[in-house]
Order: sequence, then C-alpha cells, then structure tokens
Amino acid sequence: MEILKEEEQKYIDEIVKKIVSEVLKKVYEKEILEKEEKGNKEEKPEGILIVFTGGTGSLDSVLEGLKKLREKYKLFAVFSEASKQVLPIKEFKENIQFEEIVPQNLYKVINESKLVILPTLTQNTAAKIAYGIRDTIASEAAAVSIIAGKKILACEDSIPCNSMPEEYSKLIKSILQTLKNFGIRFCRAENIFDEVENINGSDEIVCKKKEKTAEKEKTEISMDLKLITGETIQKLYKEGIRKIILPNKCIITPSAKDMIKDYKITIEWMVK
Repeated sequence: MEILKEEEQKYIDEIVKKIVSEVLKKVYEKEILEKEEKGNKEEKPEGILIVFTGGTGSLDSVLEGLKKLREKYKLFAVFSEASKQVLPIKEFKENIQFEEIVPQNLYKVINESKLVILPTLTQNTAAKIAYGIRDTIASEAAAVSIIAGKKILACEDSIPCNSMPEEYSKLIKSILQTLKNFGIRFCRAENIFDEVENINGSDEIVCKKKEKTAEKEKTEISMDLKLITGETIQKLYKEGIRKIILPNKCIITPSAKDMIKDYKITIEWMVK
C-alpha cells in the first residue's frame, strides 16, 4: 500500500510538472504575441526619398539640413550618374546615414515615402522634369512622384538664374515655373529642414480640419420630415445626433419637444 502511494505521488508530480510546463509555455507565447502586437502598433518613422543630381551649390547647407532630417525621418537616397561624379558621396553616407536604394526598388520606396526632396537639383534635370523626359533615375523618380501626387521639395541653389543673361534666365525661370505648376516647392538649401516641417505641419492642419468636419457631420443631420416624434428624437440621440435640420412645415409632437429640451438638441429650420 505504501509503494502504491509513492507511485501515485510520482504520477501526480508528473502531471503537475506537465501542467506547469504547459501554463508557462502559454504565458511565454502570450508575452511574445503582445510584444509583437505592440511593435506593430508603434509608429514607424516616416520615410523621405532624397534624389541627388549633379548640383554643387550650397553642399554644406544640404548636408546640415539632411542631418537634421535623419533624426526625425527614415531617409532613402538615390544618386544620378552625374551626382556620383561630382558630389562627396562618401561624406554624405557617413554623416546622413540613409538607405541607398537600387533602381528596382524605386517605385516601392516612392510609394512608401511621405516626401521627395531634390536637394541638388540642376537645370538639366529641371528641364527633363518639365518636359516629361524620363531617361535618368532622377527624372524618373521626379516624374513618378508627380504622377503619384507626392509632396516634392527642391533646392534652387544650383540654378543661379540671376547671374544668367536675361533671355536665358527667362527660359530657365519658365522651366522652374512649370515645375511649380506641377506642385514642386522650392527653397534654399539652408531651409530644407524648416520647409519639410512646414509641409508636414500644413498636412496635419488639413487632417485636423477634415476630422473636425467629419465629427460635425456625425453630430448633425438634415431630415425632410413632415412629422417628428419622441421616438425619432430618442433614436437620433442614441446615434449621437445633437443638431437636427428640419423643413419649415415639419410638425414636432409634444413628446418630441420635451425630449429635445431634455437632451439639449438644437433644432434648425431649413431656409425656404
């Protein structure tokens, strides 16, 4: 009998171990799942695509501006063949810390980026963009971004229109105006960071206005009724309606009037 008790105890101990092991496994799996979900919910930094062309104006300011941006945004970069010949790419890579993309990934990165910047825009690339010529990775990136409706910022430091002969300057200015008509914004290299913040700030204001408009639409309703009852008022109140627009000839029942007063619902009459 004593031996049987020992065997029973061993059996019970094994069962307990299995149960504890299974519980710990479930707890561990749950923690892993929660961490993954939390990681997915965390906001990833917004992406900006930097398109480098062969402009060499104000490179120090370009570098400083992009260094500021890298602290807040994830930067991607693509280099035209001309830029590889004249820009200090090694210095840029060491200081800006961007992800250089290959041509095959260009469209994917443009789609995922909030903004596209051309910090070293040349008049050659500007002309290609203006006339829809897409024979370089830079002009292709700009064209695709325009078509996709992306925000585009370009620096004008490498296109000194004011130091050109008058008629030639007019030609270049007309090209730049075409780019502006496409929605491209221009700034000096020293203002890159501030301009990006302004663009993003204006987007946030637009979003907030849309949210307020949507919220207003949810709390008011226009109804073409001949009679409105207490039952209707109660239903609308439960749906979050706090303002009802009615035709002038609509009759409000006594019970509806009481509920309108109790629920503090605003009644507005349609203009004839």
